[in-house]
Amino acid sequence: LGCGTAVALFFGHRLIGFGLWIGSRICDGLDGSIARFNKRQSNLGGYLDLLLDVTLYTLIPLAAAAAHSDTRIYWWVALLLGSYYINVVSWLALSVLLEKQQQRVRDAKHSNIQLTSIQMPVGVMEGTETLILYALICLLPHYLALLFIIGATLTFLGAIQRLWWAIRYRSVINRS
Repeated sequence: LGCGTAVALFFGHRLIGFGLWIGSRICDGLDGSIARFNKRQSNLGGYLDLLLDVTLYTLIPLAAAAAHSDTRIYWWVALLLGSYYINVVSWLALSVLLEKQQQRVRDAKHSNIQLTSIQMPVGVMEGTETLILYALICLLPHYLALLFIIGATLTFLGAIQRLWWAIRYRSVINRS
């Protein structure tokens, strides 16, 4: 469904892309719950879920930009995708450090950690914000530059938020 979103946007079918996007997010929201309910949650499933999400978060803005009439849009999509690189490192590196320390941080002191298949400190741009941003990318192609700038700004803020988290909770990630 997510790849279909990118294809639809590439060919200028915004409403179809929007419908496929919403369908893909419903499926993405349910897959982990269904796996946990059926006691079939796995590290591989979590890994594939994350890999596919990041793939879609790359393909969809690129497809929307490719369908745009003004090629200057590529600078703004590059800004958005660049923010994703920084953001991914900001939480993957912390996730690795938290796993290395074997911290299962569930108490209130560290309640700002999201526990899925991997541990990660939360950021400004999470699932709901991304769902809304990409829905708007599907529906409002004349505002792509602005949407890419907003998405990049929120994503950069999330990376800064995680940097602040790492500094604040350095005792958690620095344990020997």
